[in-house]
Amino acid sequence: GRTVVPGLTDSHQHLSGVGFREMTLNLEGINSLEEFLARIKARVEQASNGEWVTGRGWIETFWKPPVFPTRAQLDQVAPNNPVILTRADGHASVVNSAALKLANVDRDTPNPFGGDISKGPDGEPNGMLIDAAQGLVRRHIPGTTPAEAERAVVLGVQRNIQLGWTQIQDAGGSYAEAELFQKLYGEGKIKLRIYKAVHGPGPSASQLLQTGPVIGAYGNRFTFRAIKVVSD
Repeated sequence: GRTVVPGLTDSHQHLSGVGFREMTLNLEGINSLEEFLARIKARVEQASNGEWVTGRGWIETFWKPPVFPTRAQLDQVAPNNPVILTRADGHASVVNSAALKLANVDRDTPNPFGGDISKGPDGEPNGMLIDAAQGLVRRHIPGTTPAEAERAVVLGVQRNIQLGWTQIQDAGGSYAEAELFQKLYGEGKIKLRIYKAVHGPGPSASQLLQTGPVIGAYGNRFTFRAIKVVSD
C-alpha cells in the first residue's frame, strides 16, 4: 500500500553553494521585489554595522514586472552594510553601493573577461554584475574558514536529503573541494551520492588529470572524474 519511486538525481547543482545559502540568506521562493527587499531588511537588522550581507536564490522571472533589482533599491534597506545577493542560477548577483565602493567599481571600471558590469541610463553601475564581474566584489568578502566550508557541505547534504534526492551531480568547483568531500565521507558525516566535477582548464583540472579519477568510493557514493569547461 505504499508508493516506491526510483532514486532521483539532481543533475546540476553546486553543493557548497546550497550549504552556504542555508548559512547566510536563503532567497528561494520569493515572489516579488517587495518581499525580496523585506527579507534583506530583516537580515540587515540582525547584522552589525559594516558586516557583509550575502545570500542566494532569488530569481525575478515570476515577479511582476520581471525586472532585476537595483543597487538603489538595496541602498534603501542596506545603507551601511555591503550586500551581494546571487541569482538562483549563479550567473549574476546584485550588489549595493557599499559593496561597489569597497570593490572600487565605478562607471570607469572595465568589464572583466567573461563578465559585464551592468549600467543604468546615467552610465553608472546599476548593481547587477553578470558572470565573471561578480568576482570584482566577491574577492573582498572575508574568507571562509575550514570549519565553515565543512558546515556548508554538511548542510547542503541535509537539504538535499530533505528534498528526497539520492544523488547529485556537483557541476564544477575545485580539487580542494573534492578532497573535503572525501574527508567528510571518511568521517561518516555525509552519505549522499555525489558525482563530482572540477572547473577547467586550470590547476584543479590538471591535478585531476594527473592523479586520475575516483570511481565508486565510499560504498559507491563518490565518483570524481569530470571536468566542467565553460565556453561562450
